[in-house]
Amino acid sequence: MKSPLLVLIYTVDCPLRCDFCWCPGDGYKPTKIRKEDAIRYIREAAGLGVVKKAVFTGGEPFLFHEELVEVLEACKGLMPVRIVTSCFWAKTKELALERLRPLVGRGLIELSCSTDPTHQAFVPASFVENAVKAGLELGLTCEIVSVFWDTASRTEDIMKGFRHPRLHFFQHLAVPMGRGRQRGITWQDYNIPRPSQMGGCNLGGCDFFTFTEFNITYSNSQMGGCNLGGCDLNIYPDGEVYPCCAGELNFLGRLSFGNTKKDSLKTILERIQKDAYVQLVFNRGFDAIYGLARWKFPHMLPLLPNDNDLASVCQLCVRIHGDGNLMKALGPLLDYGKKLIEIEQRLEGCKKERNN
Repeated sequence: MKSPLLVLIYTVDCPLRCDFCWCPGDGYKPTKIRKEDAIRYIREAAGLGVVKKAVFTGGEPFLFHEELVEVLEACKGLMPVRIVTSCFWAKTKELALERLRPLVGRGLIELSCSTDPTHQAFVPASFVENAVKAGLELGLTCEIVSVFWDTASRTEDIMKGFRHPRLHFFQHLAVPMGRGRQRGITWQDYNIPRPSQMGGCNLGGCDFFTFTEFNITYSNSQMGGCNLGGCDLNIYPDGEVYPCCAGELNFLGRLSFGNTKKDSLKTILERIQKDAYVQLVFNRGFDAIYGLARWKFPHMLPLLPNDNDLASVCQLCVRIHGDGNLMKALGPLLDYGKKLIEIEQRLEGCKKERNN
């Protein structure tokens, strides 16, 4: 499993109004993390010894460029940094270099640029090209991430053939939540597996894993899922901490594991890592929950939501975890699934020891 990330939702403000955005915006208070708190979070996370990278996202973190420089200066040397941006600030390559240079000198190593037809209604693709080429010139690893309402579009087409060893492309299908909640798109429209048959959010682990108890083997290359890195510390401006960065879905799904105003990051991370639901869903997916219900807990199967009208595991997560009564009923199933994972991890550890 990947090391947890420290993800700072630095602000929910954004100059764009993408039609698929699910970042909490209108009416959400406070709108940004205080500079002093961001510094505290990075220092505290670095002290845990397991968090290897800090990520600034939003909203649009570059709305507060001077603060970003100050935060990175105060935390210089503690951990590398990635920033996610729409590149609205990169009108020319020279301006992009001017914005990026002071950040690179203070810990920025990765630049994640969001662009697609929806973003480009607000920010031209040329701005992203300027930011990427400036970032590469400064030694950064860059990525271009796109969200599409169709399965035919390709992120690679945006850069018109430009390639570089440190430039990577990622694309996702839009989820009909947030501003896109009125769209009636389902998994059938996207021609993907139904959410209850998809793998987990954390696709960075082993290539294969097996629940031999009910004879199901899953391959990561065959799974859907969020690919969010799993079990991270995602901190919002109000101090709430979630295991993923799924915007308003975190609120609807009641996924908070604590607040930085009351608990240490160590305490919150331990809660996330010990939680049976998080471990099962992030590492095995909803197909494991439905599979366990069919095999071991058949009386629980009718309680699980029908996902015919859904397009994403994120929507299914809201329906399950957001229902307190359902979560209480699923307790024995989730605990059993967590035990299977723990046994598998111990066996894997023993196997590695023998091989060494």
